[in-house]
Amino acid sequence: GGGGGGGGGANGDAPAVSVSVASFSRADTPPSPSPPLLPQPGVRGKQLVAGGSLVAVLALSLCGAGTLLHLSLAAAFLLVGVGCLTVEQAFRSIQHRVLLTIAASFGLGAALDRSGLSAMLGALLAELEPLLGPLPFLGAVFLFTSALSCLVSNAACVVLVYGVLKDLHDGGGLAALRPAQVMLAMMMGASASFATPIGYQTNLMVLQPGGYSFADFARLGVPLTLSTALCAAASIYSLPASWLP
Repeated sequence: GGGGGGGGGANGDAPAVSVSVASFSRADTPPSPSPPLLPQPGVRGKQLVAGGSLVAVLALSLCGAGTLLHLSLAAAFLLVGVGCLTVEQAFRSIQHRVLLTIAASFGLGAALDRSGLSAMLGALLAELEPLLGPLPFLGAVFLFTSALSCLVSNAACVVLVYGVLKDLHDGGGLAALRPAQVMLAMMMGASASFATPIGYQTNLMVLQPGGYSFADFARLGVPLTLSTALCAAASIYSLPASWLP
C-alpha cells in the first residue's frame, strides 16, 4: 500500500515537474526579433549600399543638394535601416571627446578675435612684406595662416586673416603682388593644419584610434607644412597674370 502510495506520489509529481521544465524552456527562449523596416540585403548587397551611400553623399554635397550634415544623417539612417549596422553600433561609433574638442576650438577662435591678438599678428605680418619680398611674403602668409588654423577651425581662420589682408591691400601695402595671389596663399594655408590634432576634425578622428599624440602630429606636420608652403608660394608667385582676377 505504501509502495503504491509512493508510486502514486511519484506519478502525481511527474506532471508538476514536466510543467516546470516546459515553463523554464519557454522563459529561456529569446523573443523573436521584430521584422526589419526595410528589406535586408545580403553581405554583398550591404557592401554596395554602404559604398553607394558614401558616393551619393559626396556627389549630392558637391552639387549643392544639401548640407553635408543632413546628407550624412540620411545615409546613416539608411545604413541602419537596411541592417548594415545596428543602432547600438551607430551610437558606439560617436566619439564624444572629439565633439567636445571641436566645440571648444570655436571658443578659442573667438578669444583670439576679441582679445585683439589676431589683429596684432596681422599687423606684424603686414610689416614683413617690404622686408621679405613677394615670394617669401607669400610663404609667410601661408605659414601664418597654417599656424593659426592649427589652433582654430579653418573657417574662423579665414575670417580672421581675410580682414587683415584686405586692410593691407586697401592701404597700399602690397606693391609687387596681386590681391588674388595673397588670398590664394591664405586659403591654401588655412587648409594645411597638419601640425596639431585639433586643427581639423579628421585629425581628431584618427588621434585616438591610431594611438597618436600631439608630438606625433608636430613631428610629421611641421616638415610637411614647410614643404607645402615652399611649393605653394612658388606656384602662386609664378601664376600667369591672365589666370588671376
